[in-house]
Amino acid sequence: STGASKMMELKRSAIMGLSGFSSGALAYFVATPLWLWKTRMQVAVQQQSQGGGLQVFEFPSKFSDCFCGGGPLVVRGALLTAGQMLGYDYTKGACKERELIGDGPLLHVFAAVVAGILASTFS
Repeated sequence: STGASKMMELKRSAIMGLSGFSSGALAYFVATPLWLWKTRMQVAVQQQSQGGGLQVFEFPSKFSDCFCGGGPLVVRGALLTAGQMLGYDYTKGACKERELIGDGPLLHVFAAVVAGILASTFS
């Protein structure tokens, strides 16, 4: 029974981690072009304000250029979301299952703190 429950807990953890990783990767993949455009516009404005001449931001001419340099951002987002989901859901479930903290504000705050730590660590 103990071995079976540990196996279920491991499976649950893996599913939570993979769910967070895949949803984070998808969300960051969709948002990456907007983040890159924003960053490139900020750089152009900063260079202009520092006397670098008129720096004109140009939108990418090809769709694939919208993602140029975005790979690390997608991976970071996937890891951040995996850490957040795993940290929150696992902590909340483990505390309730072991009757360490009852379901209420204290449990949610504690799980959120753990989620924040794991999200920061993973990313």
